[in-house]
Amino acid sequence: MTLSQVCLARDVAKLQLAHGLDLSCEKKRAKWQALASQHHAHAFVGVARPWFANKRERWTARYAAQVLRQLERGIPPFLVPARLPG
Repeated sequence: MTLSQVCLARDVAKLQLAHGLDLSCEKKRAKWQALASQHHAHAFVGVARPWFANKRERWTARYAAQVLRQLERGIPPFLVPARLPG
């Protein structure tokens, strides 16, 4: 970091403290949010794979492929609007 960047970071930190933000709490919150999002992604995959394997037998190949694409993108199928016939 250059001296000007350090001075800018210092000034930002001073402003945040003046507005009552606890910088250490903000750092911890950001860290926990990052960990929670990673855990959520792993938990989703852990549940989605067995669910898909169970449901796949009852679906057509085309629909199973569509659901698999949605799961790979991280979109639960119940959040995608169903197509209306016709």
